Amino acid sequence: MLKIIINLISFFTFINFSFAETVKGVSVNGQYYYGPNVSDNQACEHAKEQAKNNALRKVIPETIVTSTRENCIDVKDKKECSFFEDTWSYLGEGFLQNSKFTSRMVEKDENGKFCKIKLTADILKPNSQSDTSYHLHASLKPSKVFRDKSKDFKIIGEVSKNSYVHILGWYPQEDKNNYHCLTGYFNEYKSPVKKIVFPPSGREVQLEFPLNVKNDFVNQYLIIIAIKENISIPCFKDDKTIKIKKEKLFNFLSSIKRDKWTKEMLIFKVIR
Repeated sequence: MLKIIINLISFFTFINFSFAETVKGVSVNGQYYYGPNVSDNQACEHAKEQAKNNALRKVIPETIVTSTRENCIDVKDKKECSFFEDTWSYLGEGFLQNSKFTSRMVEKDENGKFCKIKLTADILKPNSQSDTSYHLHASLKPSKVFRDKSKDFKIIGEVSKNSYVHILGWYPQEDKNNYHCLTGYFNEYKSPVKKIVFPPSGREVQLEFPLNVKNDFVNQYLIIIAIKENISIPCFKDDKTIKIKKEKLFNFLSSIKRDKWTKEMLIFKVIR
């Protein structure tokens, strides 16, 4: 993951659901096919995530979701890439409450072995529309592929309107339940900007290949969130890492009017 040796403590007290409405009793299935290198428990965890995506998809119009399928072009496991993109696409577009998973089944059919999970949940969704003129674009430099210990990592981007910018790393092969807060390490973007440059001048990040992964490469994800107002993401410090639970970030974005923020995801690869 990104290794940045600077300390930060974030504090957050902003919660407001006045900009959201609740759809109760949404019932869906999640299904995930897998091979011999994936355990039943791992597959069923993926099936749970798929069920969550399907529940959100049932309530939230597809037109709201910004797809970034082109990011999967250079990824070997396109199925996994698409799965994580689906999970990200609904970030902030809806939030699950009172989730109940039932009827776990591990079976086989002509397509292979799969785990199937049933989910019933209430869904909190924004009751305001996004601002179609508010968007951001960002890219990785010098490429989307980096070697272990590389210090060449850089993000260049631009927001269409002055914004407070937040950058988070997501490393689902290591920690799928948390996003790692990156911009707070440098305390930049404390005033509204249009240009995105990360890391800022005079700083650097070092990419590290995870110790517990046997593959020769890992796919990692960056989430860039631009907010029109000066609202801090509720990151917390744990074991020298600054992060936010995935559900809490869903909650956070659901508490802000949808036309006040925009987002983009970047995918990159780290090789041994």
